[in-house]
Amino acid sequence: PGTVRRQALRAGGVSERGGYAGVATADLVELSADGEQLGHVVLPSMPMGCVFPAACALGDHVVVTGGWRVGAPVEAFDFGGGGSWLQLPQLPSARFDHVVGVSGGRLVLAGKNPFYSMLVDAYDPREGTWAAVSRSSQELDHEFLNFCVLGDAHSVLAIGWNTPLGGNTSLLDMRTNKWLTTIPPWPRPRRGASTCALDSDVVLLVGGGADRGNFTADRVHNVDFDRPSVGWVDAFDLHSNQWSEFPDTLTPHAARAVCVL
Repeated sequence: PGTVRRQALRAGGVSERGGYAGVATADLVELSADGEQLGHVVLPSMPMGCVFPAACALGDHVVVTGGWRVGAPVEAFDFGGGGSWLQLPQLPSARFDHVVGVSGGRLVLAGKNPFYSMLVDAYDPREGTWAAVSRSSQELDHEFLNFCVLGDAHSVLAIGWNTPLGGNTSLLDMRTNKWLTTIPPWPRPRRGASTCALDSDVVLLVGGGADRGNFTADRVHNVDFDRPSVGWVDAFDLHSNQWSEFPDTLTPHAARAVCVL
């Protein structure tokens, strides 16, 4: 009583044998308001093991999509219907290391297929069908893309490199299926950063791998995770169309997952 608790689903991952053999295990982690793990409950295994999938909540379900070398599966755990896994219609194409979120009541999936790409698809749970939202990569020239799906804004934010000295940001308005490229570049260049929506109007870009020197045209493609990680946190506000700096994270990191509870 009086304690705020939240739950998070852990599903899939690399097996103890290493390589890219995916596991099908899943469990529900219970967290306190300050992020302390209070316990966990083992759930039934997923129908298929996976590595590098993407997951999000959709109503009473948690949906797990795609994965490395597993094709285009979509699996949903039903919390309201007996606690079991369901198989939803497959993705239009195989995906891994992508992002998925809910926007306007639809499940929106953006990202790699199988390489860095601007493909965006949406699943309508009422119709039970997938539809292509964006297939164009000609308008944008992003490399090492990060995506973030924004709920109330009906938008997908794409963050990536396309200049030697920095990264550009573009916004897909899903009401018109048009990419907007008038958003200012993100201020502190690095690769391996993570993105998440703080709310429907603010996106966070967290961490990354970079050194604190200057990037030059002949070095930018050699930036890798062997360089020191950073704890930088940059925030983009859709209303003001501006980036701002948040306090650094306590521990620098790159290529990690980040979400808002």
